[in-house]
Amino acid sequence: MINSCKDGANIGIVEVENGSKLISIDASWFEPPKDFQGQDVQYIPLETNSQALIGTIDELKVVDDLVFVLDKNVAKALLIYRIDGSFVNKIAASGQGPEEVNRINDFTINREEEEILISDLGKRRIYVYNFAGDLLRVERNDLWYTSLEWINKGLFLYYLSHYSVDENNGDIGPLVVLGGIDGRASDEYFKIDSRQANMTIVERFHLSHNGQEVLFTKKFDENIYSMNKNSELVSVAKVDFGHLGIEKDYRELKVNNYRVFENESPFAQLRNAYSTSSSYALGYTNPVKMNGLQIHMQAIIPKNKGEGFLYIPTNKPDSTGVMLPSIIASDDKYFYGFYDADEFIAANDENEEVILKKYPLQKLQKVNETDNPILVKIKVRDEK
Repeated sequence: MINSCKDGANIGIVEVENGSKLISIDASWFEPPKDFQGQDVQYIPLETNSQALIGTIDELKVVDDLVFVLDKNVAKALLIYRIDGSFVNKIAASGQGPEEVNRINDFTINREEEEILISDLGKRRIYVYNFAGDLLRVERNDLWYTSLEWINKGLFLYYLSHYSVDENNGDIGPLVVLGGIDGRASDEYFKIDSRQANMTIVERFHLSHNGQEVLFTKKFDENIYSMNKNSELVSVAKVDFGHLGIEKDYRELKVNNYRVFENESPFAQLRNAYSTSSSYALGYTNPVKMNGLQIHMQAIIPKNKGEGFLYIPTNKPDSTGVMLPSIIASDDKYFYGFYDADEFIAANDENEEVILKKYPLQKLQKVNETDNPILVKIKVRDEK
């Protein structure tokens, strides 16, 4: 039986039509749960050495038994680890040479060919590496995009967060493009059909890929999109936040030639979506502020039953020694997040070492405050 929020649960899921789901979330809920309901959680320290020093994690992908960590501004590199946390290699921004990446803007993984594709927008190039970190070739791409995601074969989704009216001669343009590695479009989505002159269109999208499906979310949109076999973006689920959901009367205004949105009423907003073969993980902003700050919430719910739960990503473990971060990646079986080493150690020390009592692993015992982050691997209860 699938419960809904109307029945007293704080999250529920039902099928509405043609396999599409309706996920109901009580957006007014923000109490931390007493425990994390027996989720299968692993904490994996990422190896720290002179070649592998992570400052920030801008993006995380897990493919088979490899973990790819992008640090754009501190390490200025894509670091590659095995799933046990051991370091493999890194691809670093190194210079202006024809076979050198100057700045890593984004990366994606071609799972069919086992290739890493790194974009350098300044040089209008995509650098293609194998999983060992060896450069295979360099491709030219003249599309000005914010991020890209491999779909299948030679197709990629490109997200254009900025679309300048003047730079494109007033042409109506898309915000998402499906095309080849050269950026040439075969399909366009969310096309801009009206705008003022001298304005840059700014939107926020989020793409995720678990190896089986791409999920796509858009600011001020309650739909979770995925790409079907006909290269169409279709809504696979819609999120209903109840009476605190996205307001439909938000204002659109122009500030310094940018289009911005404003709404004085409190409202919840979907920020990102990840999936495994059987569950969704949704990040959203809670409309209720705590100490003047907007709260980022996390929802995890199996696709075919209503036993999901909400939580505030926290560095405070529950009574069993489990704490869960924000979800920032997934594959077909697991969700992933991370903790900085210093906050992980502090959480353990401040709570009677409850984490190390539950996870008495030698690697965790040896973690220092200045070490690389702790990868968190989460398998939802009852997933097979």
